[in-house]
This record gives sequence, structure tokens and C-alpha cells, in this order.
Amino acid sequence: MFPELVQVTYDRVIEQYSNWFDPASERATTTGESTLQERFDRFFEEVDGHYAILLEALAYTCGPLIAFSAFGYALDRLGSIRPRHLVPFAAYCGYVSIVGYPIGTDIGNPWIGAHVVVPLAIPAGVGVAAVFRWGWRRSRPTT
Repeated sequence: MFPELVQVTYDRVIEQYSNWFDPASERATTTGESTLQERFDRFFEEVDGHYAILLEALAYTCGPLIAFSAFGYALDRLGSIRPRHLVPFAAYCGYVSIVGYPIGTDIGNPWIGAHVVVPLAIPAGVGVAAVFRWGWRRSRPTT
């Protein structure tokens, strides 16, 4: 079974390899009499569907994670907790991925949301931990 899988994968890669880079190379080498405005319009038409798919997937599946990541990032930057360098780095990676991955991909599928969710889990964890700590302190009786 495994040798057959390797052979099928190899044949598919050889067959499809030239198609992997065609869309990017066509856009990069297109020379014509189009104006800058026409190029921007064409670009936004191409990536608009990818943004819609990504934002819909994020809204349906990980809205609380994105909210807690913004909260955790704000806590870290405002100094409410001990600042760490990893938290803003992960937040920047996640937020830039929301913009960058739909532009860079030619396949508009919801799975590109994984590239956003994984780094945002770090600042979201900071936000959830802060809420838990605040609730824990409030729930303990004062002596």
C-alpha cells in the first residue's frame, strides 16, 4: 500500500508541478497597457473571495479565540501583566496572517485559517489566564 501511495503521489507531482507556479508567474510577467487602477481592481477581484472564505471560517469557528487574543495582547502591551516578547510576536504573526495568507494563496479554503489561529492561541492563552486569575482572586474569601 505504501509504495503505491508514493508512486501515485510522485506521478501527481510530476503531472501538476507546472500548474503550481503559473498563476503567480503570469501575474508577475504580465505586460500590457493596463493602468495602475486596473491592476489594483484585478488584484482585489482575485483575492476578494479568499478573504470572504477566511473571515467566514474565523467568525464561525474561533471568534472567542480572536477576542481573547486581542485582550491578551492588550494586557501584555499595557503592562497589566509581566510583559513577554513572545506574546506580541505571536499576535503580530496572527494578525498579519489575516491579511497575508489570502493574498499569498491561490487556493481559497477555510484551512488557511489555521495559519491565523495557531499564533493567536498564545496571546489568547494570556487573556484567558488573566480572566481566570482575576476570577480566582475575587472568588476567594478575604480574611
